[in-house]
Amino acid sequence: MMSLVLLASAWAYPTDTQNKPPKVVKTVTVREQRFKVVWRGSQAEVSRKGMFFKADANMHLAAIEAAERVSGCHATSNFTPAIGMVEVALDCAP
Repeated sequence: MMSLVLLASAWAYPTDTQNKPPKVVKTVTVREQRFKVVWRGSQAEVSRKGMFFKADANMHLAAIEAAERVSGCHATSNFTPAIGMVEVALDCAP
């Protein structure tokens, strides 16, 4: 019976998820706009709170700045998969 419990617990928690960095979710205000930043390791996903993004470069730059503020890292690249969201790659090297 004990071996069955140990085997079940090994299947319940995949080993690759134990090595992932913790996920940090924060709301930050940049240039009078509120953003939700979901940061994990070297990636951040930024979405604007409230209204959708306009086709505006300043709003896009503010979203990248929000990711840098929350993570304390430098943005190396970014991608906009949908209106209202920006995915940012981060360099957190000292």
